[in-house]
Amino acid sequence: MKSAGVSLLRIMIPGLAVASLIALFSIFASNYLKPVSLLQFNKRFQTIRKQKAALAIEQGIFNDAFGETIIRVNKIDDDKRGIHDVLIFDHTANDKSLIGIMSAKNGECILPMMVAIFVMQLDTGVHYKEGEKKTKTWI
Repeated sequence: MKSAGVSLLRIMIPGLAVASLIALFSIFASNYLKPVSLLQFNKRFQTIRKQKAALAIEQGIFNDAFGETIIRVNKIDDDKRGIHDVLIFDHTANDKSLIGIMSAKNGECILPMMVAIFVMQLDTGVHYKEGEKKTKTWI
């Protein structure tokens, strides 16, 4: 094309136009489309997670999705109901240094029709709860 007398600028203009359109679209996508889609995904995921609290529980991971109660389930059955080797740390007391631990060998997740509650029926376990600390007062 150069030997035919066409200038270099005239040859490169279509390529520059395509490259600039691609650059503008990528800026638009990274500044607008990606954050909006991520926000929508997170909204839907949190809604599903609140409706089905059992989805928040994963095998072998300490989960704090239930507020001040931390739950670890070592094994979940394929039917998503049977659970094994459950450990629950309860931090709902006013004094956070007090220890409340529940452990069970087996259990079952019960999902009632109401979406606001999550029920676990535990079998063969132990519940430890530390009492209030008493301070001595000198008179």
